[in-house]
Amino acid sequence: MNKQSHRRAVKKIIIALIALVAVGLIAFVSAGPYMRWTGQYHFGRVVQIDGNRLTLETNENALFQVNLNENTIIKQGWDTISGATLTNRSIIIIGPINGSGEIDAKIIRILKPTP
Repeated sequence: MNKQSHRRAVKKIIIALIALVAVGLIAFVSAGPYMRWTGQYHFGRVVQIDGNRLTLETNENALFQVNLNENTIIKQGWDTISGATLTNRSIIIIGPINGSGEIDAKIIRILKPTP
């Protein structure tokens, strides 16, 4: 193998490695939104709001206390809205259940009312 062939081979290997790193980086960055929506989620209707807490009633009539904080995102369609409009609305909450059995809400998605 002469020097020119060797350089071409090394160049192809370097390009392949750069492409592999780029694909891995794109996959890692793209996984963020997916991972956010595949965490623990809870579905139900808001029956009460008290400050930064709300009470969620599930379809099985179980009640959960939900903690909201300054990082909680509340969405209806593309719009971000305030918690005051949540009473009697059906919602999906993304967030883990803490050691006290309460849901720490990260994202709340308000569902369209059913007719």
